[in-house]
Amino acid sequence: MDSCSYLPLAHSVAAAVWDRVVAVAVSLLVPGLDEYEGGREKRVWDEARVIFLRIAIDTLFEFLVQDGDGVPAATLRTPDHARLQSLLDVYSAVPSRRDLEDRHRRLLAELLAARAAAPPRGDGLWAAAARSDDERALDWLLRLIRLRGGWREYVEPLLLSRYL
Repeated sequence: MDSCSYLPLAHSVAAAVWDRVVAVAVSLLVPGLDEYEGGREKRVWDEARVIFLRIAIDTLFEFLVQDGDGVPAATLRTPDHARLQSLLDVYSAVPSRRDLEDRHRRLLAELLAARAAAPPRGDGLWAAAARSDDERALDWLLRLIRLRGGWREYVEPLLLSRYL
């Protein structure tokens, strides 16, 4: 990118585009917990598509960073990008839905333990909202479990307990 007074604006626009690309990549891999495609469930991608998406994301990241002359890499390494990388890592590597469920239980237990060790973040509705935000950080994994056929047995009861 050219060094001028518009550089911060250019970085901000590039970061916003990056955030949107990451969100679209996640939605391509796994449907939202409330999404259906014309009444049909989305299918699991084959390994070639997942590899292509990983290479595309990595290439765009390198293009935006431009060996340190572009957007700072730390700006692009967002929590959503980390979740996308985790999703790409487990998408085709984890062979069964049960393994995914076990991984979700373990990560949720770690999250709950960290929350118990941290000072409380408000009370009443604010505490419930903070708790719900923490649990939503693992939604990418729930979305993958749903895609692998675990909606009724695993995902639906968790969502009901979250909102009831």
